[in-house]
Amino acid sequence: MKKYIFLIFILLGCNEKEDFESNEFLLQSGLVNFLDSIALDESGSSFNFVFNPKVYQDSLLVFGDGSFSSIHLYNTNNGSKLKTYSYLDVLDYPLPKTGFSNAYIQSDSLFLLNFMYNKIYIFGINGEFLDEFDLNISKLNTRLNFQPFFESIKGNYYISQRMDLPIKESFLNGKMIAIFSKNGDFSANFGNYPKNYSEGNLALIKGENVVYKNNKFYIINSVGIPILKEYNLNGDLLNFFELKSNFFNTDLHYFEDSPFDAKPMNQIIAIASDSSNNDRIFYLSYVHFINDDLDNPENTFRLMIMKIDLDNKIIKESELVGPWHYFELRSLIPQVNEDTLSILMRGFDENLYLKKFTFE
Repeated sequence: MKKYIFLIFILLGCNEKEDFESNEFLLQSGLVNFLDSIALDESGSSFNFVFNPKVYQDSLLVFGDGSFSSIHLYNTNNGSKLKTYSYLDVLDYPLPKTGFSNAYIQSDSLFLLNFMYNKIYIFGINGEFLDEFDLNISKLNTRLNFQPFFESIKGNYYISQRMDLPIKESFLNGKMIAIFSKNGDFSANFGNYPKNYSEGNLALIKGENVVYKNNKFYIINSVGIPILKEYNLNGDLLNFFELKSNFFNTDLHYFEDSPFDAKPMNQIIAIASDSSNNDRIFYLSYVHFINDDLDNPENTFRLMIMKIDLDNKIIKESELVGPWHYFELRSLIPQVNEDTLSILMRGFDENLYLKKFTFE
């Protein structure tokens, strides 16, 4: 099996400011029920890692591969590959060789973000080139991020960004999300990184996790005390909730010489919700280690699922997959269809599957 590295971005230790809104949640156990599996056709590809998998119209799966070179479009009903968008596969229009990791589908068009060249390319679902335009970044030291958010909402583009500066300064002064007009002009940015991202020693973790729902953005940090923040479309902070857990370990671990010398660390790696429903139910997937076994962390690895009901103040948790998947691809899809979730993961037979499940 190929080693799957889930720690993909360098940030600093995480905590939150102290004046958060207090919320008392009732913690319960949940039940995972897998419904079906669709094997994806990997012919011509071998996905050891993918970026930003998304499902649209309950029939189209799109994601970027781990090389940053291509975007792949699949039929979720039969697992067939519909199209690959890369400089090798799009013959009627030149694309850059790298910088692709995120895309979204709107109507019959597919939008590709190139985070290295600050451009958006638009194609028809059938592969025909439609348009391209530049994104006018506000500052020279600001960069688009390769994950996790890229969508068009009410005529504006909302895209994850980062500061290309020394790491403490980057997270002390940087914002999480940039807003661009339909013409690509920068208009605003929002979302402060937690205070302790800019303090202490380095830790190897994923960045923020973002989902859009009910005309609001919900952003949660990856490590430390889980704080779910609520923003409006202008980027104003409306609310935030401290989440509780029976399993998630908020301890931070650091390294001195090599990032891979750090102890394994619990971290949130995805947030999902049904954007068509006006409830306030969210799902988190997070990495959990039963203990700090540095030599064999895969033996104590668990991928957990958490259901958060903000209105009823209930949190449910359960194991989603176990130790075998430490080395294998497993990505929760942000789009939820009523009570049905999806996860992209490699099975015990080493085939790549899109699996559907419920969690109650």
